[in-house]
Amino acid sequence: DVVPHPLRRRAARVPAGGTAWLEAVNCQEVVDGDRVDGVMIDVSEQGLAFTTDRLLRPGDRLLFHGRFFSERVDADVRVAVARAADSGGRRLVGCMIVEIDTENLARLRRIVSGEARPAPPTLDLGSLRSAADAGRGGWRGRFHRAS
Repeated sequence: DVVPHPLRRRAARVPAGGTAWLEAVNCQEVVDGDRVDGVMIDVSEQGLAFTTDRLLRPGDRLLFHGRFFSERVDADVRVAVARAADSGGRRLVGCMIVEIDTENLARLRRIVSGEARPAPPTLDLGSLRSAADAGRGGWRGRFHRAS
């Protein structure tokens, strides 16, 4: 029989900016309870990736706390892949979600589907133009030197 590798991604990840901090639960190189700061790269319903300065190894277990726009997600994760991200010492860490409660899973699904992304701000230039033109003879009148 041919089966996928157990560490292979089970779902496509979507790019996701945000901040993350993790608490070491059972790690080889990080003291249990120590904080690991990271910058989010991507996320799916089954896993996530972030960059960090800390040395994490496959199999390490951590409590993940991430903030994506206005949504916060907490989950229990296990490191699947850790490799050098750049020459500056940062590491790219890919994790699979081991345990997540229903409330956090619902938040994560909103993030993955794009529902959590804020709508781009709208700017009504018409109201700005009319405010600038009001009683001044147009916008150029605003910059006219008084004699």
